[in-house]
Amino acid sequence: MLEKLISEKQTAILDRWFNLILETYPSDASQFLKNERDRFKNPVGYTLATEIKTIFQGLLQETITEKLHESLMNIIKIQSVQDFFPSEAITFIFLLKKAIREELQLGNQSNGISLELPEFESKIDILAGLAFDKYMESREKIFEVRINEIKARSSRLIERLNLISEKRQNNDSTNSNT
Repeated sequence: MLEKLISEKQTAILDRWFNLILETYPSDASQFLKNERDRFKNPVGYTLATEIKTIFQGLLQETITEKLHESLMNIIKIQSVQDFFPSEAITFIFLLKKAIREELQLGNQSNGISLELPEFESKIDILAGLAFDKYMESREKIFEVRINEIKARSSRLIERLNLISEKRQNNDSTNSNT
């Protein structure tokens, strides 16, 4: 019954979820992400809007699909390069709970829908754990890239210093021979 109602209100829930996610950004960035619809001018907003839809539809299925994993990773990659703290990076998952409650106008009702809600929300909690794992994987890759770049720069610097040192030694030996 709950999942049927959620499916029926999918557009409103997705709009609310998207707006809640945008509220986590500074106001000027939030306005840009919300208003600019061109995927090339606003790849972050476009990715958020399209991937939360896939995530939402995936949660309505019984199992977490590869497509849901992929969509989750696409958002997490954005969050990880924006230097969000882990808790901030996965907040967007928990905001779905709020969007559902607000759009279905679920308070402390004791009807059948409210009784089904904890089971559905547990899927969201599982997804949040998965999002955290994906965030940490992504951050690890970013740090590996940074470390490799530092190593490469250091190596080039050492090579240059060695060349300078060799030139000086050659100049010194040439000067001492004359």
